[in-house]
Amino acid sequence: MFGERLKELRMASGLSQSALASKLFISQQADGGWELNRGSPNPETLAKIADILHVSVDYLVGHVEAKKCPFLMTRTSRKTMIM
Repeated sequence: MFGERLKELRMASGLSQSALASKLFISQQADGGWELNRGSPNPETLAKIADILHVSVDYLVGHVEAKKCPFLMTRTSRKTMIM
């Protein structure tokens, strides 16, 4: 599940594997391996990936279907929704 979502979100964001790897300070091979479900990132890197791809970690790993959890929104995004 994680690998498929990672690839889908990365591609939807217009990022190549090497571009995402560069943002995470990892090798392209590590990113490619994750997309093939050969291993997984550590929790800190997982949080960075979710941040870069604008989704929750829970969505990224397949625990929920909603990309963002409303109660985890930033103060800025809540203000935008209220206005």
